[in-house]
Amino acid sequence: MNQPIIAVMAQYPEFIKAPTEVNLIGVNGGKVECAIFGVPKPKVIWYKDYHPLKETHRVQAHHYPPQTHTLFFEDYITKDEGLYTVTASNICGSISYSVIVRILEDELEFDWMSYRRSKQIIPRTKGFEKFYHTCEEIGRGTQGITYFVQQVITQKPLGKYIRVTYSLFLLQGCSY
Repeated sequence: MNQPIIAVMAQYPEFIKAPTEVNLIGVNGGKVECAIFGVPKPKVIWYKDYHPLKETHRVQAHHYPPQTHTLFFEDYITKDEGLYTVTASNICGSISYSVIVRILEDELEFDWMSYRRSKQIIPRTKGFEKFYHTCEEIGRGTQGITYFVQQVITQKPLGKYIRVTYSLFLLQGCSY
């Protein structure tokens, strides 16, 4: 019996580049981008809050051959915020990946959510010893040692107590 056999090679879809969460602010555009591979080429569907995405002029899905799929946001509004899911499926199966897209109202919130530093923090170059003398040890505990301190410039006792943790205990040559 000589019958023709048809062999089809197939590979489960996989994310080459997974999408990442997006924080959008102002009128700047934004995008969620991923790269998906599979044989045969997987069918890609985007969802918003578990419902199939309805593309508008504000939110549009694009495919850039061979593997990149991008969801663009332009002139977005707070209604566009939510959970976005991309699903790729072929004859072997399907995979999904979800990301949260946030629409932020002000720049401070954006800085906080995206961990962008707003100001450079410059540490002091003078050490603790330049400003204070440690006079006497008041007590010890599990969190560190407590000292009574005196200001260097005025030589007045401050009546303040400074707790020094063990990791910062570098005060040497102090007279008690």
